[in-house]
Amino acid sequence: MLKRAEAQHSTQKTFKKESPYRFDYYEQLLATPPMRISSKKTNITNRIIYAFIIFASITLLLWNQSAPLLTESERQCILDETYPRGNISSADLGESFRIAFYDVQKTFKILQLPNVSCDFAEHSTSTTVLMMIQTRAKSFTRRNVLRETVISAKNSKIVEDGNMKFIFVTGQNEEDEKVNEILENESRLYGDLLITDMHDNYTNLPFKALQSILFASSRCKNVDLIGKIDEDVIFYPDQLAKLLPGLRIEADTNLILGDLWREGVMVNHEPDTKWYIPKEAYRCNRFPQYAAGPLYFMTRQAAKDILKVSNGRKFITVEDSLITGLYSVDINAENIHLPMMYYHHGQTTDLSRRQLLSWHNKKNDEQFRMSFFYMLSTRCLPCKKF
Repeated sequence: MLKRAEAQHSTQKTFKKESPYRFDYYEQLLATPPMRISSKKTNITNRIIYAFIIFASITLLLWNQSAPLLTESERQCILDETYPRGNISSADLGESFRIAFYDVQKTFKILQLPNVSCDFAEHSTSTTVLMMIQTRAKSFTRRNVLRETVISAKNSKIVEDGNMKFIFVTGQNEEDEKVNEILENESRLYGDLLITDMHDNYTNLPFKALQSILFASSRCKNVDLIGKIDEDVIFYPDQLAKLLPGLRIEADTNLILGDLWREGVMVNHEPDTKWYIPKEAYRCNRFPQYAAGPLYFMTRQAAKDILKVSNGRKFITVEDSLITGLYSVDINAENIHLPMMYYHHGQTTDLSRRQLLSWHNKKNDEQFRMSFFYMLSTRCLPCKKF
């Protein structure tokens, strides 16, 4: 989802071949009569200019990284965009449950619960993680690919040790009842799906994400971290396991982890465009810092607190900016940036030598499978090799 940041591209200029007369003119500018400037002096001058440009670029980059991107009025706008709380989101996932925003509340029913136990050992010495995979109802092949790759204990020590577990989260396909029948059969076969009567579409993504953290925080004992991940993300659990000891994760603190986008990302208020947000739903022009949507994590306490404050803001469809950004402000969460996270717009390739935690990509099912196993052995040093 990355979506809203403005990419900067260097532009190559193509110069046409100059006429002899214009070339003579440039020669005169470069010459010092009665002889040309020596190449030695030219090289020294060029080096000084290049050094100055590099120094200025680094200084500007460091200044941009440290300078606040929100004005005081913009910060106040974000704080003021909260409303008196009415109906609250459910604190437990029963046969039915409610997800509440200030202006929209919906009640959903559970159709299928996973048979996979999401409970963890009470005194585990390792950080325990439950991954809630957001998947479309009709993505039958992709889920099987994920069962072979990302979530298989054969490919990951943290999964093999029982300290990370996975559950697929999906709704119903409102266009094809046959898809829903096959989905129920798949659930009975694998036992790793959480299915509700939610219509499985883009608009409902915030409801789907909040439903995921509601299930994890209320139904799963002793889970330290709750991960939300999309079905099109190549993810290496052992790479995360290597990072966790240094992050000092405590389940009773408010932490949100992921690929952090700096505060100040512009809000799209233009109708009929992607990620459009009406002014009536959110009048501010910028977002606070947030973790990108394809993969992020939060502590159990952060999940519970987000559900408590969900009804204090109006509904918007941009799920990551809402849940890991605006709600992060509301619960005063600490945000932690995770490295080695890439996205499909040219940030990385299979052949890159850089270590990899996750990659949100547009690969088809077979490409996804092949890339996972190839990069398992080349781009994830701590990974258990198949």
